Amino acid sequence: MAARQELFPDTIITGELLAHLQRAVDVERTELVGGRLYALPPNPVLHGLMLPRLCHLIREEHGWVGLAGRVGLWTQHRPDTVRAPDFVLLSRKQWQAVNPETWLTAAALVVEITMPSLVDEDIDQKTAEYVALGSQVWNIDIDARSLTVDVRAGRSVLCAGDSVTLPSGQVLPVADMFNVGLP
Repeated sequence: MAARQELFPDTIITGELLAHLQRAVDVERTELVGGRLYALPPNPVLHGLMLPRLCHLIREEHGWVGLAGRVGLWTQHRPDTVRAPDFVLLSRKQWQAVNPETWLTAAALVVEITMPSLVDEDIDQKTAEYVALGSQVWNIDIDARSLTVDVRAGRSVLCAGDSVTLPSGQVLPVADMFNVGLP
């Protein structure tokens, strides 16, 4: 699988400039990391199966809002870092604070779908950035059929017989995430 590729190697990009660029040209599959803009490779088929399943399983109740499809999450400033997680869950308060013209600055839950064949040089760095924002972080490993949950208090690795509690209070069996006809 291809690695991410830096787009403007001699230019520091700000979050504001990235927002302008995305409105002006097709740079949707990108992440801004330390002021450097990177193109992300396409997702593999199994990743494409997991995201809609996850969206189906997570209920939006009592003001909770789920956003999928690499919504920008601003994790650092000067130099700016705007990550593109696979899914975020926002509380009512977080949702009410959203400016639709820019990036999210907080999320109750951040989800990245990973697999060893999908090159992601900085999943540990991303996780640390999301946790520093106060988010619960899920790394769903498709190949291992496991879920790693990170919070400020530590890390848990969950498998098919386990359940996980979302920040909204919803309890979700881990096995249900992988019930998508995976080979």
